[in-house]
Amino acid sequence: MPAPVNTFKQALQNSETVFGCWLSMGSANTTELMGTVGFDWLLVDGEHTPYDIGMLRQQLMALQAS
Repeated sequence: MPAPVNTFKQALQNSETVFGCWLSMGSANTTELMGTVGFDWLLVDGEHTPYDIGMLRQQLMALQAS
């Protein structure tokens, strides 16, 4: 089974502009919403926020469908 195409990496290799957002709100609901907006990438900031592993897990689960 071949690996899925990584469109983000392809865009970077083709020198295309990619848009993203830095998430530091700690809300799984907000994270899920941001996953549907159409950004090319999202960064869940686990260093500069008071997140614990449980909160990070909830946010990653909220992004699963996007």
